[in-house]
Amino acid sequence: MTPTAKSIVHTIAFYDAVGGVPLTKIELYKRLIPAESLDAIAFSDFLKILDGEWDGPAGLSAYIARKRGFYFLKKNSRGYAKRINEGKTGIKKWRIAKRMARLISFLPHVRMVAVTGSLALYTTNKNSDIDMLIAARGGHIWTTRVFVSMLTHLLGKRRHGKLIRDRICLNHYISDKNLLLQPEHLFSAHICSSFIPVWDKDEISKNLVTTNAPWTKPYFPYSADGNKLNLNTLSHKPRFLYSIAYFFEYILTKTISARIEAFLRSLQMRKMNYKFIADDTALVFHHPRPQNQEALHLYQKNLRQMNLPHRQAGLSVMS
Repeated sequence: MTPTAKSIVHTIAFYDAVGGVPLTKIELYKRLIPAESLDAIAFSDFLKILDGEWDGPAGLSAYIARKRGFYFLKKNSRGYAKRINEGKTGIKKWRIAKRMARLISFLPHVRMVAVTGSLALYTTNKNSDIDMLIAARGGHIWTTRVFVSMLTHLLGKRRHGKLIRDRICLNHYISDKNLLLQPEHLFSAHICSSFIPVWDKDEISKNLVTTNAPWTKPYFPYSADGNKLNLNTLSHKPRFLYSIAYFFEYILTKTISARIEAFLRSLQMRKMNYKFIADDTALVFHHPRPQNQEALHLYQKNLRQMNLPHRQAGLSVMS
C-alpha cells in the first residue's frame, strides 16, 4: 500500500479504538493520521487513492469495509448503523449540553465550555454521559471546579457514582494562561482536533488549537482548524446577567480570591490522590479508568491484529 493508504487504515484503527467510530470520506481526510511520513495531499487526490487502492489482496478492502458512506474496520460490521442511531440519540444530549453550558458560562472565572468525547464525535449512546472541557481564568482553576461542580450537582446533572446517563462529566479543566494540553500524545491530539466549543470568551478555542498545533499537526495534519466549525451558539448572553457574573468575579479578584483558591486547592488535593492531576493549570480526571491509555492500547491491538506496524509519534506531512 501507498503511505496514504496505510494512513487510512491507521486512522480507522484509531477511531475504532475510541468508540468504534465509523468515518465519512471528509472525516477520514480531516482526521488522517500519518502511518509514516508522506507528502501533503489534496482532498481530490485523497479520494482517488481511497477508491483506486480499494481492491486487491493488499488493497484497503483487506482491512476495512465501507457501507452507506461510512468506513470502518471489517470486524466492526455494524458500526455504520450504530453511528446513525447514536447520531439521533445525540440530539437530546446536545440540548442538555447547550443548556448546561449556558448556565456554567455565568459562573465566575469560566472562559470556555466545550464538548469532547463521544458526543463531539456524534457517537454517543443513550446511556452515555456528556464530557466537557472547561477553560478557567488563570490562577482560579480550583475555584472554578468547585463552582461548576456545585452548580451541576444542585441541578442534578453532575456525573458521580453510578449516575451517568445524560449527566455532565467534568473530567478536564485547563487554564487560559497555559493552553498546552498534556501529555503530548495521540489521544490528547485527538481531543484538540475534535472538541466543539459551545461557549467561548476571548477566542480561547482558537488559541487552544494554535498553541498546540506545533505538536498536534504531525498527528492530525489536516484538522488544525477543524473545530473552528463550532457550536459557539451562546455568545449572545443576556447582558444584565453577564454583567452581574463579571462584577462578582471582579469583587472576588480584588478581595480574597487568592486565599479562596489556595484553600480549595488544598481541600480538593486531599481527596484526589487516586486521580491524575497535572498541575495548577490543568486538571484531568478519569471515570473510572484512564480512557486515553485504554484507547491507545486498543489502537495498537487493532494494528497488531492486521499485522501492521505500530505508528510512531512525530511523523509529519511534507508540505
